[in-house]
Amino acid sequence: MDPSSSSPSLDSDNNWPIALRKGIRSTRNPYPVYNFLSYHRLSPPYFSFVSSLSSIKVPNNNVHEALGHPGRRQAMIDET
Repeated sequence: MDPSSSSPSLDSDNNWPIALRKGIRSTRNPYPVYNFLSYHRLSPPYFSFVSSLSSIKVPNNNVHEALGHPGRRQAMIDET
């Protein structure tokens, strides 16, 4: 069999980068909890905690960005 003549079944989606195989995800929440909950009934300490969560920046799996943060860099060193 000639390797240069690949059949379509061998050239499957598995050869594509994972970012292209994932497809498009919807950002719409399938369970709209916010329709049933509100912040005004939270205790002041818990409201403060929940509000602070939105200010935390989570890296988007970018290694260079993570290496720029001393705490994350040390965590990666500790894991190796």
